[in-house]
Amino acid sequence: MKDLQREKDIRSESMYGDDTLLDTVTTWRTPDLVFDSSCEIDLGGRQIVRLHAFGPGNGPGDTVVYAPSARTAWTGNFVSHGGVAMLHQGGPAPYVESLRRMQATLPDLETIVPGHGPVGDGPAAVAELIAYPERLDAEVRAAVHAGRSLEETYAACTDPFATGLSESLLMALAGYDPPQDLVRAGLRDLAGHLHRRNVLVTYRAWEDVAE
Repeated sequence: MKDLQREKDIRSESMYGDDTLLDTVTTWRTPDLVFDSSCEIDLGGRQIVRLHAFGPGNGPGDTVVYAPSARTAWTGNFVSHGGVAMLHQGGPAPYVESLRRMQATLPDLETIVPGHGPVGDGPAAVAELIAYPERLDAEVRAAVHAGRSLEETYAACTDPFATGLSESLLMALAGYDPPQDLVRAGLRDLAGHLHRRNVLVTYRAWEDVAE
């Protein structure tokens, strides 16, 4: 993340009309330590954590923190349960490549702690998150090649949240105390809004290719 203006342009799409707030951002705190793809940190007492950058996903600089002794990854916005995702970087294809890289790099992964949503089964979450953008990419590509408008593409694409949340997400949520009906309704609403945004991002990416 070296181009501040590029980052501001990307984030402005999610500001819902308040993108002028980013005008006050003129510099950012630079890190003391950087890495290209992975970095190992010794916390003492034989406690090791590994930082991984698998590639673009929710944003260009997603970092996953993996604790091998716990077989647990803290994934931030990079991976959550039930195929819930928000695409930023060039549509689904780069995200899928990054997720497959994560699968290959962390074969012993058991649990994820996402930035949003419940803790749960890591391999299942990654697999679901691969399946969703792959299908989305294929459906939007077909719609663009067929000359469909954005609204027609919304209608043509499979909305995995139209009938509810995935079984894996519901199972992960079941371990928490908050009112299940309220939480499920809120997550389903959020997932539906994100899906429409993902269709938009993917549609724009394929429009650029077609031009």
